[in-house]
Amino acid sequence: MSELRREGTGYLMIRLGCAGIPLSCKERTVIDSMPWLNSLGLNALEIRPTGATKFNSMREIERTVKLSEELDVELSVHAPYYTNLASPDADKHIEKIMNWVELARYLKAKVVVVHPGFVVGMEKAEAIELAIKNLRKIRDRMRDRGMDAYLGLEVMGRPELIGNLEETLMMTKRIKHTIPVLDIAHIRAERDLTTKEALFQLMERVEETNPEYWYFHFSGERVVEGEGVYHLPVKKGDIRSEHFLEAVVKEGVDSTIISQSPLLEHDAAYLKIVLERVERRLEK
Repeated sequence: MSELRREGTGYLMIRLGCAGIPLSCKERTVIDSMPWLNSLGLNALEIRPTGATKFNSMREIERTVKLSEELDVELSVHAPYYTNLASPDADKHIEKIMNWVELARYLKAKVVVVHPGFVVGMEKAEAIELAIKNLRKIRDRMRDRGMDAYLGLEVMGRPELIGNLEETLMMTKRIKHTIPVLDIAHIRAERDLTTKEALFQLMERVEETNPEYWYFHFSGERVVEGEGVYHLPVKKGDIRSEHFLEAVVKEGVDSTIISQSPLLEHDAAYLKIVLERVERRLEK
């Protein structure tokens, strides 16, 4: 965990990790991922809805939690990608998400990441209101289970999807105990983030909503006609990681940064090197 002293409030905590099991981890399980990440100086893992993240028993989950605490690897969970909380039959999508919420509860995960949905057969404003109603249902069920995890609303990268930056910030303000999941590549699909000034302006805009904890996805992105198409390695994107990390540090909010690059943990380790360079420079 990166620790940078901030005036009057102790240390700023910035965690770095990857989305899914590290590519270089021979044993393709969550429990084997954590020592591997730890050996790379990384300390966050977002568990993705794939077969590789399947747990075979409650004992395996308990061992995973114990090891995550011993190694100080923060766990988060990404709910299934293809859900639509703006659908008239959203209940089945809620149940699909709740299965992963339950896993997050057992794993003591800090964040449950969801995709709010997409627009079909209605105006977008109506779809957003329906999504908010159903997100509140999920949030309430999380609270009923005694969960402290945040419900994280991911910023999406296509106009037909609910959750551009402004929509996501509005929803998190209206739904208590939710946070924006700031997917930088998706945000890049809707606005220019290629300068330091643009990144600082982005962070200032998010700061206006007063999130107490920040959660990022980071990678390069191939953008065509204003739509995100696919993720790229960090060095192949047009956002300078040094500028991004400096903007995060300057805001002074505890944060987790998850690499979604095709290079996963390799780019997370690269971001760690860049972050250490930024911190040394800012501490002078």
